[in-house]
Amino acid sequence: MWRIWKSRNLLVYQKQSNSWRKDLKQAVMDAEEWTSILNSEEQPRNQNLHMRNSETHSHWAAPKPGFIKCNFDCRYREATQSLSGWIIRDSQGFYLGAGQGLGRQVINVLEAELQALLMAMQHTWSCGYRRIIFEGDNQMVFKLLTAADRLAREPLIPNNSFVFHFYVPYYLVQILHEDHNTLYLQ
Repeated sequence: MWRIWKSRNLLVYQKQSNSWRKDLKQAVMDAEEWTSILNSEEQPRNQNLHMRNSETHSHWAAPKPGFIKCNFDCRYREATQSLSGWIIRDSQGFYLGAGQGLGRQVINVLEAELQALLMAMQHTWSCGYRRIIFEGDNQMVFKLLTAADRLAREPLIPNNSFVFHFYVPYYLVQILHEDHNTLYLQ
């Protein structure tokens, strides 16, 4: 059921379509992972922290050694507060922590995803982690942040700090309130 919902969100919010075969394969992998976790509850807790079955976790890619990875996602519903969740693992797949948060009411899924990323960043940094790779399923979040970073580093703009702190947030707010069907960042 979760995969059907994810596929629907991908189509509605990002205008991308998965094949039913891909959705079915991912749903089977999710079910196998869920079953393996339920079956392993009797085992000692420290064994549960490591990903034992590489096939059920094949869709997760480990970060480079010395880094950790934080996967995050959100739930967006119109006229309600958004929900966020994240999980942190090291380069060998060991579980380091997780979190969830109740965000503010937002106007679209992009704003909810950005809020989820912000909460995940605050959590990981408060835990003392510094070399972190954040991964989510909304490509627009990363395109938006990459464009903002490029603008802040532009050598032709005098006083980049001023530009980044005053103009970029203004344009981000404008983008968040636009119709996503017309927003294209190169």
